[in-house]
Amino acid sequence: MNNLEKLFPNVMDLKVIIFTETLATIKMVVIAGAIAFLIGLVLAIGLVLFRKKGLFPNKLLFQLIDSLVNVFRAVPFVILLVAIFPLTRLLVGTTLGLAGSIVPLVFATAPFFARQIESALLDVEDGLIEAAISMGCSNFEIVYRVYLREAIPGLIRAITITLISLLSLTTMVGAIAGGGIGDLALMYGLRRNMLDITYITVIIILAMVYLIQFSAVLALKKLNKGEKKNEKVVN
Repeated sequence: MNNLEKLFPNVMDLKVIIFTETLATIKMVVIAGAIAFLIGLVLAIGLVLFRKKGLFPNKLLFQLIDSLVNVFRAVPFVILLVAIFPLTRLLVGTTLGLAGSIVPLVFATAPFFARQIESALLDVEDGLIEAAISMGCSNFEIVYRVYLREAIPGLIRAITITLISLLSLTTMVGAIAGGGIGDLALMYGLRRNMLDITYITVIIILAMVYLIQFSAVLALKKLNKGEKKNEKVVN
C-alpha cells in the first residue's frame, strides 16, 4: 500500500473522483453508443435499400442519406462540438456534463456507425437475397432474416470498432467540461501537473478497449459454435 502511495500519490487521494469520472465515461459510451447504433442502423439500411441495385432503388433518397453521412463524418469532432452547441442546449438544456456530451457524441458516431453497418450488410451474398425473393419473402423479412441475420459477424465487428472510436471521442469532450476520463486527465493531469493521474487514465482507457475487444471475440466464438451445432443438426 505504501509503495502504491509513493508511485501514485494523487491517485490515492483522488480515487473517488477517478471512480466517478470512469463511471461517467462508461455511461457516455453506453448511452451515446446505443442511440448512435439505432440511428446508424436506420441510415445503413436506407443506404442499402435505396442504392441502385437495392430492393427500393431511389437515387434522391440514397444521395440525401449518403451526403448527410459524409458531411458529419468529414467535420472534425472538436469543431462539431462547438458547431452544435445551440442544438445541444436546445435538446438537453446544457452543453456541460454527461447530458451535454451525449448529443455531440451521437452526431459524431452515428455516421461512422452507418458506414460500418452498411459495409457489413453489403457483404451479404447476393445469392441469398435472390433466393429469399424467389421464395416470396417480404421486403421486411429480407431485411430482418437475410441482411441482418447473415451480417451478424460483421455487425459485431462494426460495433467493436465504433465503440473503441467512441471511447476516444469521450476523452475529447473533457475539453469542454464534458466530464469523464478526458476531463480528469486535463484538469488534474495536465493543468495541475499530476502525472500519475495521466498514467492512470491511460491504464483505464486501455482496460476499457481490451474489455470491448474481448467481448467481441467472445461473441464471435459463441456465434461460430452456434453455427457449427446447427450444421451438425442439419447433417
